Amino acid sequence: MVRTVTRYSAATVVLVITGVIALFIALAIVLILVDANTGNMIVNAIVTVGDFFTTPFQGMFPQANEERDVLINWGIGLLAYLAIGGLVALAIDRDARAVRSAIAHRHEHSGEMPAQRRFQRLIFQEQA
Repeated sequence: MVRTVTRYSAATVVLVITGVIALFIALAIVLILVDANTGNMIVNAIVTVGDFFTTPFQGMFPQANEERDVLINWGIGLLAYLAIGGLVALAIDRDARAVRSAIAHRHEHSGEMPAQRRFQRLIFQEQA
C-alpha cells in the first residue's frame, strides 16, 4: 500500500489564511456597495467578519458618502492584508529554503546520510 503525504509549508498556510481574510473583506465590500439585506444571516455574517478585520483601517480617509468610505478604507485594509500576507509568506519561504540548504550542505560534508535517505534505504531493503 502506497501512502502519499502532502506537506503544506508555513508560507502556504499564511497565504491561505490571508487569502480567506481578503476574500471576506472583498465580499463584504461588494455586499455593502450593492446594498444587500443585512437582515439576511449570511450577508450579516460576511459583513461582520469584514468589519472585524478592517477595524484598524476604518476612518483613515473619512468620506461623506458611506459607500465610498467603505470602498476606500476597507479596500486599503484588503490590500494591506494581501501585501503583508505575501511578504510574510515570502520571508518564511526564504528562511525555510536557507535552512534546508544549510542542512543539505552539512550532510554533504559530514559524510552522514540524511534521515529521509536512511529511512528510504531501510524500506527498500525490507522490500527486497
